[in-house]
Amino acid sequence: YLGAKPDKLYHFMDKQTAQSVSEHCLKSGTDPTITGNKGVYATKWDNKYIAKLQGARKNEDRVVINNTDGYKPDGIIPGVYIKK
Repeated sequence: YLGAKPDKLYHFMDKQTAQSVSEHCLKSGTDPTITGNKGVYATKWDNKYIAKLQGARKNEDRVVINNTDGYKPDGIIPGVYIKK
């Protein structure tokens, strides 16, 4: 899985959803809630092209996950983490 888990992870999605999540987080003062669901993937690289190669359905924009607790390497694709 290429080293220790990073301090930040990234979840890529379409631009509209990313903006909605970001606006909600700014208003509530929380980390992205969409990434709190079990089974949601995140990548250690802030790169939309790598995210697409890793299986992201949409890669127009992303949210930053500052709280990486509960994310474990998926064990298949390097740099991909899954919320357990």
